[in-house]
Amino acid sequence: MAHQRVFVTGASDFIGSYLVWRLRERGDRVRCLVSSPEEAALFPNIGARVVVGDINDRPLVREAMKGCDVVFHLAEYFGAGLDEEEAALMEKINIEGAHTVLDVAFNIGIPRIVYASTATIYPCPGNGDPFTQMYPRTKWEAYRQVVEPLLRRGAPIIITMPGNVYGPGDTGIVGRLLERIVTRRLPILLAGDALVPWVYIDDAAQGHILAAEQGRIGEQYPLVDQCLTMRETIQLFQDITGVPGPRLLGGQTSQSLANVASAVLEKVVPLPLVMSAEALRTMPDIHCIVSAEKTRRELHWETKPIEEAFRQTFEYYLER
Repeated sequence: MAHQRVFVTGASDFIGSYLVWRLRERGDRVRCLVSSPEEAALFPNIGARVVVGDINDRPLVREAMKGCDVVFHLAEYFGAGLDEEEAALMEKINIEGAHTVLDVAFNIGIPRIVYASTATIYPCPGNGDPFTQMYPRTKWEAYRQVVEPLLRRGAPIIITMPGNVYGPGDTGIVGRLLERIVTRRLPILLAGDALVPWVYIDDAAQGHILAAEQGRIGEQYPLVDQCLTMRETIQLFQDITGVPGPRLLGGQTSQSLANVASAVLEKVVPLPLVMSAEALRTMPDIHCIVSAEKTRRELHWETKPIEEAFRQTFEYYLER
């Protein structure tokens, strides 16, 4: 259903930016909430109305989404190896921000509300309860503290659960990891046996649109194409590019090195986010088995072949 009035939080983030472009291409009138003028500058000449402000500013959020047909709440703080200040910010955005946006949307009568959670809140080894990483823990708390109570009150919320989103243009932790692999700046990769739920960026954006159009209220829709181990992902990279991938370590060797990194490395040298102590400590345990069969069946969601999607992604980083 195109030509709707749509409000998007997290519009400057990876999924959000693709979603905004998709919505504008089909004729929707889009309002975007971003946190700074610098983020607002990322949307030149696309016809979207950009609002700059704090996600927890209830009057601003209420005014920005007033009269909309659909709200997409994608704003989040994602990271690993956070200090106390960053950890507090993650809770403020991922939990308090979800409460502000979803509660306001419900109270002013928005007909359809799409909330982006994450596939990594599924109870898999390595990200069970208690969670070993803070990001999925905050997303789980947002679901438990915010989404479930609002659903019980009758809020028209549909939940999307994206996996690890990848694709051209990603400057986040996943994009930086893939870029380091492609440019051979990551000689060793721990957690070769970690099972990762992958989804291509175009497919993730389309999945959110389909959830808004066809999703059932209160239902969860995983947006995951395939779950591959990092070993399988690196093999796919080598098959596509012909470039040798990093040396893969798994099992006890990986965990032992991760424990050393957690205790020593960050105190001695600055590490990139993808090699932070938290990432090194927890990645070997991740075995996230997620099926999107329900999403494909109910929303008629289709995905690009994973080989083609990764080829486009690897070529993007090789050409930079």
